Formats: sequence, structure tokens, C-alpha cells
Amino acid sequence: MRHYLRRSLQIALLSLSLGGCAGFGDRVAAPGACLWGAGGAGDAAQLLAYAQRLRTLSSDDLQRERDAAARGLAQKKTAADRLRMALLLMGPDPRFRDDARAAALLQEVVKGKGGGSPALKNLAALLLQVAEERLRQEERCQTLADKAKEEQKRADALQQKLDALKAIEKNIINRDPIPPLPVK
Repeated sequence: MRHYLRRSLQIALLSLSLGGCAGFGDRVAAPGACLWGAGGAGDAAQLLAYAQRLRTLSSDDLQRERDAAARGLAQKKTAADRLRMALLLMGPDPRFRDDARAAALLQEVVKGKGGGSPALKNLAALLLQVAEERLRQEERCQTLADKAKEEQKRADALQQKLDALKAIEKNIINRDPIPPLPVK
């Protein structure tokens, strides 16, 4: 299922970016500089390029980018800023991963808060599906982990009972034989 989601996201990202490939260029941000496009332009192609660049950042650079995104979201609250923060929250660094918060931001974009073009809303809808699937998978994993703990407790209890039965059997075998009763 995870492979399917990743593949469908790749296909969607590719199809969204085909129309704007000329705008990607080979821009590389200076160390410590914010990766977000000048003026906060928020078309889908720029967001996709931004998401790709996020994957190459170190933890410290991701922290700076997250701080900048939080400031931008607090000031403007546009659809592009919500998507930017959602991309960071869904990104590769587990310290920042918060799929529930990302889903909430994406839901706002899908509902039309902060404006945004239809392409941004479509991208938000796609990312929302990914975030919700991650949340479902996380819930399933937690449920399975809880079941595994219960099964381990049950197995431990059964092992204790088996060990107790073995000890009883050993005591019976090692017991002094009972002398036979005299026959009259």
C-alpha cells in the first residue's frame, strides 16, 4: 500500500510539474537562506520543486526552514504558506513529522481558506490523501503493537504455567519412592 501511495504521488507530482518545467531551473539556495520562492509565489510547480529541495537539506537547515515557514504562516496564512508548512510536516525528518497537523492545514487549503489556485487545491487534496493514509497506517501500527504486547503477555503467562508444571513433574519424579504396603 505504501508503494502504491508513493507511486501515485510521484505520478501526480510529475503531471503537475510538466507544465512548469521551465520555471524549475537550477537554482540553489545559499546556506542558511530560505528556500521559499521570492515573494512567496505559490504555484504548484514551485511547491513541488520546494518539496524536492527539502529532501536534500540537513537537519539544521530543515529546522531553519521550518521556523521560516511557521513565521510565514503566522503572518500571511495563504494557501501556499499552508502547503509549505504541510510539506515540512510531512517531510523526511521524523523530528518534524506531524501528519495530523499537516492534514488540518491541507484540509483548510482544500476548503478554500487562504485563496489559492485550483492547482494548489488539487495538490492539497492529493497530499491530504497521503497524510490521512499515513495517519490510518500509524493507527493500524499502534493497534498491531498493542495486540503484540497482549500476545506477548499471554505467551509469558503460558510459559510460566508450563514451567510450573515442569517443576511439579520434576518433584514427582525426584520424590522418594513410597514403600509398598505390606500384604497380609
